[in-house]
Amino acid sequence: MKNTKPAHKKDHKIKNRMAGWFLERASALVLVLLLAVHFIVIHFHGSGGKIAGINGDFFHGAVFLRLSRPGWWAFYIIFLSAVIYHGFYGLWGIAVEYVKRERKKQKLLGAIRAGLFAVSLLLWVLGIFILVNSQLILANPPALCYKCHARGSIPSSRALRL
Repeated sequence: MKNTKPAHKKDHKIKNRMAGWFLERASALVLVLLLAVHFIVIHFHGSGGKIAGINGDFFHGAVFLRLSRPGWWAFYIIFLSAVIYHGFYGLWGIAVEYVKRERKKQKLLGAIRAGLFAVSLLLWVLGIFILVNSQLILANPPALCYKCHARGSIPSSRALRL
């Protein structure tokens, strides 16, 4: 059977697949680096060798203090984006493997792709929403937890000089 598609359309599809493949590998590399930072900071930083957050004495305050700095905002936005891209591109790859690329199955693949895109976009927006709300909570810590604020584990916005 002779191929009727023009060569430039095939080249475009191949370039798109290669870009997606490359971005998934790049996101994996970013994830390895950011996960190492995440584990060190969340689980070991400032805990005197103990795992942080087990007793809850300083955990909330440390999280809010980090989120009050723009560098950590950038870290978490990149981390969130890499996790979502890597995970959902991987799910798309699994879907393509299991759903054969026949004309009958193209609608199913299109629906799966649209669904994965919608869910990934929703999760990304929710992640950004949580980051933004962390600043609102930081500005008014007693509304979050008066016990945590009273014992000083949630810093006030005045102490952080936002």
